[in-house]
Amino acid sequence: LYRVRLELGGHEPASADVRVSLEAEARLDWSLARIDGYLDLTSAPDGAKVWIDGQPAGTTPLRRLRHVYGAVEVEMEAPGFQRWRRIVSLKPRERLAVRAELETQAGS
Repeated sequence: LYRVRLELGGHEPASADVRVSLEAEARLDWSLARIDGYLDLTSAPDGAKVWIDGQPAGTTPLRRLRHVYGAVEVEMEAPGFQRWRRIVSLKPRERLAVRAELETQAGS
């Protein structure tokens, strides 16, 4: 009897006991649960459009936005304000607050 453990970055590890013999094939089917973090996104002013990793995500405020952990590109933009962009580091199971203080565009 052997214990097999499977680990994949960004996922919960899994393990199983396996009996190995020459007469039979041993097959394992794995389903690994993804580990995520959460973003709370706010801006001044409220109502800024948000993009996460280049994809539209909604408008601020956004609460408990689920995302795979690691580097996350966050962009926010509102009419009359300069586009705001940051790369934040999200840890597994973390709830990270990100606030953008948008600056007015010149001539606005």
